[in-house]
Amino acid sequence: MFENVFVYGTLKRNFRNNHIMDKIHAEYICDVETDYTFPLYDSNHGFPFLQKYTSGLGYKIKGEIWSVPSDRMKELDYFEGVPDLYSPIYIDCYDDERRLFASIKTYMRSDPLTSEELKNIKLISEWIE
Repeated sequence: MFENVFVYGTLKRNFRNNHIMDKIHAEYICDVETDYTFPLYDSNHGFPFLQKYTSGLGYKIKGEIWSVPSDRMKELDYFEGVPDLYSPIYIDCYDDERRLFASIKTYMRSDPLTSEELKNIKLISEWIE
């Protein structure tokens, strides 16, 4: 059994934490973009995070779909800091050919930053290292 996961940050191919995907025997499927807009922020600590939706803010986020063996998902959750740093959510994505990938797991910041804290960080549409 496998579970598809949307990655948008340091786990993407050729990024610094992609070795985690190798370690858990995940397989790259394709590049995608989220169906809806989400606020994605540069944390200023070398990684991005999705914030709970704020009306009017955000972009369709570019990332990758990976197929992860179900018995290795706990390792990915651990790496992502579930439940303290990130919480899993399920989103829809489309590839370049407009094929739908429905209800794909990804990770959103568990403790959203306040409006005041968000003033000090940049809203982005894609994480680039």
